[in-house]
Amino acid sequence: MAKKTSHDDKHVSHSNQFDFSADVGQLIQLVTHSIYSTKEIFLRELIANANDAIQKAKILSLHTDEVGELGEPEIRISVDEEAKTITIMDNGIWMNADDMQKNLWTIANSWTKAFLSKLAEINKDKKDEKNPAWHDLIGQFGIGFYSVFMVASKVEVDSKKHGSDAKLWTSDGKGVYTISDGTRKDRGTTITIYLNEASAEFANHWKISSIIKKHSNYIPTPIFMNAKDKDGKVQKDQREQVNAMQAIWTKRKADVKEEEYKEFGKSLFWSDDEPLDIIHVHTEGWLSYKCLLYIPKKKPAFMFDNDPDSRWPDLYVQNVLIMQKCKHLLPNWLRFVKWVVETNDVDLNVSREILQDSPVIQKLQQSLVKEVMKSLAWKKKKAFADYKTFFDNFWRHLKEGMANDWSNREKISEVALFYNADKQEFTDLDAFVPAESEGESASKNETNNEKKDTDNIKKPILYLVGTSISELHQSPYARKNTGQPMIFVTDPIDEYVLQQLREHKGHPFKLASDATLFEDESLDLTKEQKNIIAYLQGKLTSYNVEKIQYSSKLGTVPAMFVSKESSQSAQMQKVLKAMGHAVQEGKKTLMLNPNHHVVKKFEAMHQEQPHDPKTEMMAKLLADQATMLEGGDVNVTEFLDRVNQLVV
Repeated sequence: MAKKTSHDDKHVSHSNQFDFSADVGQLIQLVTHSIYSTKEIFLRELIANANDAIQKAKILSLHTDEVGELGEPEIRISVDEEAKTITIMDNGIWMNADDMQKNLWTIANSWTKAFLSKLAEINKDKKDEKNPAWHDLIGQFGIGFYSVFMVASKVEVDSKKHGSDAKLWTSDGKGVYTISDGTRKDRGTTITIYLNEASAEFANHWKISSIIKKHSNYIPTPIFMNAKDKDGKVQKDQREQVNAMQAIWTKRKADVKEEEYKEFGKSLFWSDDEPLDIIHVHTEGWLSYKCLLYIPKKKPAFMFDNDPDSRWPDLYVQNVLIMQKCKHLLPNWLRFVKWVVETNDVDLNVSREILQDSPVIQKLQQSLVKEVMKSLAWKKKKAFADYKTFFDNFWRHLKEGMANDWSNREKISEVALFYNADKQEFTDLDAFVPAESEGESASKNETNNEKKDTDNIKKPILYLVGTSISELHQSPYARKNTGQPMIFVTDPIDEYVLQQLREHKGHPFKLASDATLFEDESLDLTKEQKNIIAYLQGKLTSYNVEKIQYSSKLGTVPAMFVSKESSQSAQMQKVLKAMGHAVQEGKKTLMLNPNHHVVKKFEAMHQEQPHDPKTEMMAKLLADQATMLEGGDVNVTEFLDRVNQLVV
């Protein structure tokens, strides 16, 4: 209802002033302070509305003659830096005075929703469900226009309906609006934004242009701004198109030139480096999406793992950038991948910025991860040299995924590489699977026939932990290996990963210092050896020794510590201690080599002088050597003192 009528000198018309409802006032407060994350979003919303208006005009022209001549669709945007105004013009569908009252300020009557309902009514007998323009109308929440009041002290909407006079809607967003005669000569709408003092930064041609390219670069309507000359000055009589219109990922793969992929990749990575792979996928079905994924071969110079804003993909919905750095679509361990995703299936909130937690999002992430893992598996198989370069740069990311991502752990393990001690190079886990003997195969067949678990008869995959590959090659635990491939681990994350994986193709991972690998049931201990065991158990209490055994499987070393199957390596315990974690050291078993001359010397000392202090020193010296061999720490002063006294 009109509140009052006044004379408008500018338009020489009667101006009707109206109150807008209390709920609209509350909504404006919500929009300007809560819904949108940044002010610049206002431009995205208004451009989206302008594009919707043009698409509506196209569609209605197929059903009615109310539209008139369509002309070339376009959106024009200009900035007056002195007057601090922004003008947005389109030649889409109109608004008369009644439309302005019904649609600009009524939440319940979202114009686009009402339009779609009307169009559905028109076409209900035609069953025209293949019209793509139906699905190109993104302004279905009806509140995008309100975002303009984040930056505006006043807004004017000048709109002309074909065959009618133009009308001008004006408001400061604080309680009232006026509708008077407008000045447009042709069909369409012109929005003039008078920027408030806090938003004067937007009265800048370059800034508006950059916002368009950021959020609306792929709107299917050309967006024009005044061109700039070589000195950077705006030319009011020349225009240039700002947006690219068609996104590269929306094209068919066969229609994209290699140079286009290269240039787009450069914009993502700021690098000319050739990627390991480019994944361009269009998927239709229950879940429909288009994506373009770049997997780098080398780590870009600007990539910082600790930067939370450098790791997420961009999400588009119907050509509009809805969210940059979209955390919902990318597991953290895949942060090295750069990609763009477009889908119309996600649920958005009213601001179009925040994704709702839904099964669609989870399914989309699963699909995208599957695409990446399929690509990595193919490259590992067909272009191993390139894949190895990739893995050298991003191995920590993949192994982080194996450690933390339960749902994708097995998939990642199929493309992970580990150092193969036998081949002295990095291989996948399949290369470590032990060969089965004929007896094992027969036993396996029998067990299968009985429908029993076969894992208990499969040989373990052994791994050894140390500080360097050269050190591990010299380790007595490595010499224990006879023909079976062994994994050498020099990074703590590898040991943790193997513990989390537990097995590969039914073969359990086992630490090479595991006690079961060194037990020697064939030995018959002498009485003296039994006495030695009792003696050492009493003297080595400070070494956390639970058991002492003899074994002929120690190779060339006199003694070594072995551990229970569930124990961590000494190297891992040192790392955890350095990180400040409390580490409860498990009880260990000390193995003695009955064939080693040092052990024989000790046995002779114990038999001749069991109470001599040097005999006890010799016992502790054996334990010190075993500690150092497994990578543990010894008291250097005490160790050297024992060596010196025994030498003397």
